[in-house]
Amino acid sequence: MFRTRFLKRSSLSLASLAGMLLFLSACSSPPPPREHHYRLDIPTSATPSKAKRHRFPNDVEVARFSAKGILSKREIIYTSPDQPLTLKQYNYHLWSESPATLVQELLTAYLHDSNLFKRTMTSDVRNNARYRIKGRLIRMERMTGPSPKATVEMELGLRDTKTRKLPLLKRYRQEELYQEDSVTAGTEAINRATTRIFQAFAEDLRTLRWR
Repeated sequence: MFRTRFLKRSSLSLASLAGMLLFLSACSSPPPPREHHYRLDIPTSATPSKAKRHRFPNDVEVARFSAKGILSKREIIYTSPDQPLTLKQYNYHLWSESPATLVQELLTAYLHDSNLFKRTMTSDVRNNARYRIKGRLIRMERMTGPSPKATVEMELGLRDTKTRKLPLLKRYRQEELYQEDSVTAGTEAINRATTRIFQAFAEDLRTLRWR
């Protein structure tokens, strides 16, 4: 009888000790890293100059951008100089929305401010726009290391929904170097590279000639 009671008490003591050690281990573990969220925005210095007259006296719809693979996710993508073809993702550094959504909204705002079209809207708004801009996001990443840089690449096209013609379809790519090798500096460089692409696209629209 005594032996049985001793074994029971020993088992309870060991279970209590194990539970206490587990509790203390959980308390001493560091908290998980805090998530950081980033948005795309046009730098104030790069605000487009407003055209006095509409280059296109009709409405334009900026359709949803397409993006495949990990580029369709919110995690920020990076590469390293020793493995430039290997794409990696940060677990705690994310875009505020998917990159395709951010680029669509930003391009809509940029074209609205440029006054190239009568009205500029996204595909979320029901419309009978004469023109439609479609885009495909190809790259949006930063490279770490002693010479960090951001790379943004996308395909942009303008379609006349009345004639079904595609007067403009072009692939744009920009690389932006930056000094500090950090995620924050990298996202700022991505912003600048994206803005330069929008500037080039807007200029192509201004000088576009077709029948």
